[in-house]
Amino acid sequence: MSDNGDQLKLYYTPNHSCSYFDDRVARTIVADPEADISPEIFTRLSQLGFRRSSDQLYRPNCEECSQCISVRIPVNEFKPSRRFRRVLNTNKDLSVSVVSDEFSDEHYSLYLDYLRSRHPDGNMKEMDEDDYQGFMRTQWSRTKLIEIRDNQYLLGVAITDTFNDGLSAMYTFYRTDLPKRSLGHFAILQQIELAKSLELPYLYLGFWIEDSPEMRYKLDYRPIELFDGQQWHALNKNEGLVVE
Repeated sequence: MSDNGDQLKLYYTPNHSCSYFDDRVARTIVADPEADISPEIFTRLSQLGFRRSSDQLYRPNCEECSQCISVRIPVNEFKPSRRFRRVLNTNKDLSVSVVSDEFSDEHYSLYLDYLRSRHPDGNMKEMDEDDYQGFMRTQWSRTKLIEIRDNQYLLGVAITDTFNDGLSAMYTFYRTDLPKRSLGHFAILQQIELAKSLELPYLYLGFWIEDSPEMRYKLDYRPIELFDGQQWHALNKNEGLVVE
C-alpha cells in the first residue's frame, strides 16, 4: 500500500490479553503511527478491515482465533425491519443534527456518564478532556458528530468518521436510563440515512464477534457484508456464519 509513492508500513503487536475473551491472547496489525494518513489510505485500510481507535488504525490478526470480523451495511439496500421501524417511530419526537467535532462540555459529560454506566470497571472512564478529544478525532478522520436531542436535552452522540466510500460508526454514547428508546440502534439508523444523503454506499460497523453477546446486534442489520480477510461478501437474510 502506498500514499504519494511511499509505502505504508504495517506492524504486528506482541501477543497481549484479549479484550473480549479472558482465556485468549490477541495480536494486532497496526498502521505506522508516524505515517501521513490521506483520505485514500484511510479508505483503503477500512476496506481491508481496519478500524480507528484514537489515532491508531488497527486490525486483529490473532494466531489461534479469527472471531473479529469487520462488517458493513450497504446503505442503499437496507430496509428497516419491523423492529427498527418501531425504534424510528418511538423516537420521532427527537431532533437529530450533524455538528462539527469541536470539543463540547455537554458531550464530554454525557460520554463519562455513559462509560460509568456501561463500563464501570474500564479505564476509559478516567479520560480527561484531552484524552477524550484525542479519542474522538484526528487530523485525518474527517469526523462528524450526530447529536440526538429531546428539545434542548442531549440524549446521544454518534462519533462518525468519513471515508471516500462510506461512514464509520466509530463510537456512540447516550443516556442509558432510557432503554425503551433503543438509542444505540436509533443512532445507527441515523448514520445509515446520513450515508445515503452524502451518496456514500456503506456504513462500517467495526468488528462483529459471534461469541460476544454485546456484538450480536450488528447482524440485526440486513443486508450486511462481512470481510473474510480477503474480500467482502454479503450475508444472506437467513444465513448464519460459522467462524473457524
